[in-house]
Amino acid sequence: MRVVITGCSRPNGIGLELCRQLAERGDLIEATTRKPSGALDAFVASYPGRVRAHILDVASDESARTLTTQIREPVDVIINNAGVWEGARDLTNIDTARMLEVYSINALGAMRVTSALLTNLRAGTEKKVLNLSTGMAILGEPNDGRGYAYRMSKVALNMMTRTMAANLRVEHVKLCVIDPGWVQTDMGGDGAQVPVGDSVRGLIAWLDRMTEADSGDFLHYSGHKLPW
Repeated sequence: MRVVITGCSRPNGIGLELCRQLAERGDLIEATTRKPSGALDAFVASYPGRVRAHILDVASDESARTLTTQIREPVDVIINNAGVWEGARDLTNIDTARMLEVYSINALGAMRVTSALLTNLRAGTEKKVLNLSTGMAILGEPNDGRGYAYRMSKVALNMMTRTMAANLRVEHVKLCVIDPGWVQTDMGGDGAQVPVGDSVRGLIAWLDRMTEADSGDFLHYSGHKLPW
């Protein structure tokens, strides 16, 4: 199957590990990065004909439209992985411009990419979209008072996914959000508990078994579903 994955620049990131595990099993990968990445270029070179790299800024409508001129084939799966962390907790020094930037990347980014590639997705066989979220967006979970923009953007991503799932259900397009766990990446930082390979294996397992009955649900990489 042909899979589009956003946010594939970091050597130890979820995006590049998704590329690796999916390419190793024979899938065709369209990997995107906001700016040139030596790690991604090296990966592409190791899978000639199976992996292509594209420059994509998920915060730009124009960049998302440009991607559709580079990917003309049917797309089976879109994995919206690109995202940024923001950990502010100081209410006396709120940077609303930065908060809007985080929202544009983490929430609207997935909408831009999915909307731009919707014609490709409709032509695909699997018709699946997996949006990476976080347990920090669960309203009923304990909250430590940090990450305003990050939490808010991921709650918006969750609602966008549920709304899009309802909108596209008649076309048999399946969309879910998934918590990859606290992953040992640059974004995960100190204390992260989940090896990136383990997280990605769980993401792919869900990707493979997603059905229309799951569409609009909040998944966890370890195999269960989460409350909103």
